[in-house]
Amino acid sequence: QLMVTWTTPSNTGGLPVKYKVYRNGTLIHSNRATTTTTTWSGLTANTQYTVRVVAFSDLGDGGEVTGTGRTRPQAPTVSNVTPTNSTHLSVTFSTSAVDLSLQFKCAARPQLSGLPNRTATTTSQRLVLNDLSPYVNYTVRCTSISTGPGSGSIINSCNSTMNTIRMPESAPSGPPLNLDVNRTNTSATLSWDPPEEKDRNGIITGYDVKYKPTDNSAGEISKEVEGTNVPISNLIAGKKYIFMVAAKTSKGIGPYVDNGLERVPGKVVDLRKGESTGRSVTIMWDSPQESEDYETLEYLIRDGIEGSELNISSYTRTNFTLKHLVAGVPYEVRVAAATNGGEGEESRLVFFLKELAPNRSVDASTIKTVWSGNSLTISWEPLTLHEARGFPVYYIYLNDSSGPVKREIEPTANTT
Repeated sequence: QLMVTWTTPSNTGGLPVKYKVYRNGTLIHSNRATTTTTTWSGLTANTQYTVRVVAFSDLGDGGEVTGTGRTRPQAPTVSNVTPTNSTHLSVTFSTSAVDLSLQFKCAARPQLSGLPNRTATTTSQRLVLNDLSPYVNYTVRCTSISTGPGSGSIINSCNSTMNTIRMPESAPSGPPLNLDVNRTNTSATLSWDPPEEKDRNGIITGYDVKYKPTDNSAGEISKEVEGTNVPISNLIAGKKYIFMVAAKTSKGIGPYVDNGLERVPGKVVDLRKGESTGRSVTIMWDSPQESEDYETLEYLIRDGIEGSELNISSYTRTNFTLKHLVAGVPYEVRVAAATNGGEGEESRLVFFLKELAPNRSVDASTIKTVWSGNSLTISWEPLTLHEARGFPVYYIYLNDSSGPVKREIEPTANTT
């Protein structure tokens, strides 16, 4: 059909006005009364027609107006709606878009709130709707659209009937919700809720539960659970554990949710004394391996005079400065990487701001000698770092007929 409307002339001379209406140059109405509208039926779909309307009265023809109009396109006939996988839907039409100005547009609307509509357009007899959600019911409606030249503006459209289809299953795309861990010394009870409905992607058939100590002192243990809670026994007393739960469908396992604890990191690398300025020293180190995998990584620092109670502090950077140091005093620094899952192995450094001469000599009463053939073993009680006021080097003087001989002993040795 095509509805044609026009307006009455502004000046009729007081005479009644009638109209002659032409379609594509052919007179259709020769004595149209005073009405200013007409509807033509039985026309060809998606076809443009030229319209001319001439006003006349008893005195003859007056002015005229011309225009064009296009009939609606034929509604597309959807012959097949088939999922190609869990997120893609193929739509095939038995109506072809013969006219190059005709397009088919399909929209898939989910029957689950919170999910977006998906649309696609084609000038062929097949299109694919992408990025749909698995195991969700969609209503699919297609529209044939005729567009204007150049600008591509829509002139007319016509809708098909609706199709409803459920997409196939896939593995869950979201983790279980609200994981709760009720821990005792050697046991725990885990409970959780299913994933959000839009993330389930199918019928949840069960859950995969994993747990292990954060320090990897024992291997990982897995359990398959049908419900949303599970008791766990035989945990190591005093150990922190990582607990993880994932939902399953017939198509696989989804992402895990955990209790927020990370594994214990490795040992920091290359703990060293850096630049000294006055009475201050910068201590530096390198991060443990795989440090980028940790979200809660920090460094626990214990520092002070060697052999005394150490101060404790924490940093997220890989350096800090010790101030107000004194020459000749041994200082100790211990650095350990840590996460919320626990503290890793310490690295230890002992250093002096500046070494001084020892404050005493080796106690002669501790020097002992033992002969064995032509070999002589000499031992003594070493100085402490506080007595040595630096890292000590020991010298042994032997006197024989040719004169004194000086031997230098490694700093860590107390016997040669």
